[in-house]
Amino acid sequence: MADIAVQIMAIFALMFTGIVVAVLWFTHLSSKADNKKELDKRKIEVMDKHFEEMVTVECSYCGATYPSNATRCPICGANIRKLIVPKA
Repeated sequence: MADIAVQIMAIFALMFTGIVVAVLWFTHLSSKADNKKELDKRKIEVMDKHFEEMVTVECSYCGATYPSNATRCPICGANIRKLIVPKA
């Protein structure tokens, strides 16, 4: 009788251990995916920042160049623009 009780307890202990390991594994994978998403988001932000610093805009009317983050030409106020991308 005692052998059966020990075997049943061993089965439950193994099941509990397996469930705990599975939960910890899925938690680890989830946090790893969240970290990867955060790193990708930061990379995109850095690339956008450098893109705005590198690219200038040329006004189609007066020919003035100004930063890409400006919405209008600072000289004539025109809204039409042409991007000038530097060659690598």
